[in-house]
Amino acid sequence: MCGIAGKLYFNINKSVSEMEIKKMTDVLFHRGPDGEGVFIDKNIGLGHRRLSIIDLSPAGHQPMSDNEGIIWIIFNGVIYNFLELRKELEKEGIKFKSKSDTEVIIYLYKKYGIDCLKHLRGMFAFAIWDKVNQKLFFARDRMGKKPFYYFTTNDGIVFASELKALLRHPWIHAQINPSALRSFLILGYIPGELSIISGIKKLPSGCAATFQRSGLKLNSYYRVEDEHEDGSCRDAKELENILAQAVKRRLVADVEVGVFLSGGIDSSLIAWLASRQSPIRAFSIGFSEKEFDESSYARTVAKKLGLTIIHRTLQPADMLNAIPNVFQVFDEPFADASAIPTYILCKLTSEHVKVALCGDGGDELFGGYPTLKAQFWAEKLRTVPCAFQTLKMLSMFLPESEKYYPAGYILKRFLTGVKFPSHLRQLLWTAYIQPEELSDLGISTEWPNELLNILESCKSEHFQRTSHLLDQKLYLPDDILVKSDRASMGNSMEVRAPFLDKDVVTFSAGLKYSQRSNKRILRDILSHSPIAEIGRRKKRGFAVPMARWLRGELKDWALEHLESVIDYGIERKGVNKFWEEHQSRRRDRWRELYALIAFSLWQKSIH
Repeated sequence: MCGIAGKLYFNINKSVSEMEIKKMTDVLFHRGPDGEGVFIDKNIGLGHRRLSIIDLSPAGHQPMSDNEGIIWIIFNGVIYNFLELRKELEKEGIKFKSKSDTEVIIYLYKKYGIDCLKHLRGMFAFAIWDKVNQKLFFARDRMGKKPFYYFTTNDGIVFASELKALLRHPWIHAQINPSALRSFLILGYIPGELSIISGIKKLPSGCAATFQRSGLKLNSYYRVEDEHEDGSCRDAKELENILAQAVKRRLVADVEVGVFLSGGIDSSLIAWLASRQSPIRAFSIGFSEKEFDESSYARTVAKKLGLTIIHRTLQPADMLNAIPNVFQVFDEPFADASAIPTYILCKLTSEHVKVALCGDGGDELFGGYPTLKAQFWAEKLRTVPCAFQTLKMLSMFLPESEKYYPAGYILKRFLTGVKFPSHLRQLLWTAYIQPEELSDLGISTEWPNELLNILESCKSEHFQRTSHLLDQKLYLPDDILVKSDRASMGNSMEVRAPFLDKDVVTFSAGLKYSQRSNKRILRDILSHSPIAEIGRRKKRGFAVPMARWLRGELKDWALEHLESVIDYGIERKGVNKFWEEHQSRRRDRWRELYALIAFSLWQKSIH
């Protein structure tokens, strides 16, 4: 894992200075504290920060070139099948200078061009400079695990792993993108190509691009919706073998690898498969509030698998102390409150190991979210209007509660989306601020076109497929994977996700819906494991008791930041409405309040 940054002028007579590249890579120190490098050749500049995981020697230093010094690369990520690819290339007479996966990409590119991406199994964002053809080529992995931001002008292009690095460049003027802000307030994160700063874009997952004097040309080499869905009934043992191989590939490193363990199905399954390969240490956190705490399950799993577990129980003060660091590494507004304990977990883990396996992707691929069941019942209710009215009346009498996702809160959320098409209702169920309530904040209620385009691409005649596509095209890359990347790299460590191996993704797409609902096939795998009881557990998300804390331990802190948000163009009327309803317990408004607080914290982090 690393941090990358670069700049290219169209005009070959213009020169990039080493200082402007270093200004960007210095901001990325946390992504690569083990080394730095800069390559300058007149109109091109490439910068790199190194986190040494594979080939710890100086031979793994970047920027890296081929033996002729014609092809140069800066690479962030890991290629899990690089040893097999290297052997194939060596048979063709290629002599490698290092033992790194980075060098393999160089020669794959020389052989296949853009089609090199078809051969890569891993998580990555990289940029290649082709000196002879004066061409910049950059790409991002299939699922969007590693970030890539860029900004183009008539003079050229500047790019980096993180937004904050680009903000150090004089071409960038930090003006907020109104579409990105509206998307954030609705979703709690910023989707697709959008960034919070006007003019800066994110390279979409599964995309590559070439940049020459003729301009920028984007190419989508992988789309989730193109995965073949044959509806076959496939065997749990087959998936177990595929997952075991995915885990084995992700244990390859020149440093110790650990595993995150929450006690849920996904992380427990990965921990079991990893423990079958070699001894491994597990890392977990919990909460002092018992209804939000799963640490007893994590300890049970560790004991039955013979794992050493390193655990920490969080208090509200721990969360409050971590927040400034969280928003320093999450360099766009980000309202998923679980980012805070995730950051703390990564910090704990980084004190012991540099790499950890995680369960990211299990819910999105195998139907772990309650929205899938909600889609089913919404379809039923649309045909029975009287039942909808009855539930609406019932929701008015259910009391507010600070428990883990209380029934009243869930029912009210559910009813907000029932009358909408499946691709819109799922977004409304998970929204932080409902679109029509943006007007109270002085924000346009018009849905951003960029967001609507993503939603349209997820539409399907079958509501279950719509739900899966939304999870995989929107929530996974722009929330879950952003959270994992920033929280881990903010603590100079690498997180690897076996569920997102391309063989696992392809396998999941071919399943019958019944096997992709409630993670049935994952439960079947666990049924013959030493931790079979974990497979019988109900789904529990990595939730934070924020509703309670905003009325208690974090009340003064919240008020301070909500007052600040007024200074950034948000109207007081809506803020006061959300605050008063939450404090009086008339409505649970923690999501709305936390989204506004997150925006305020982000604003302060960039000034």
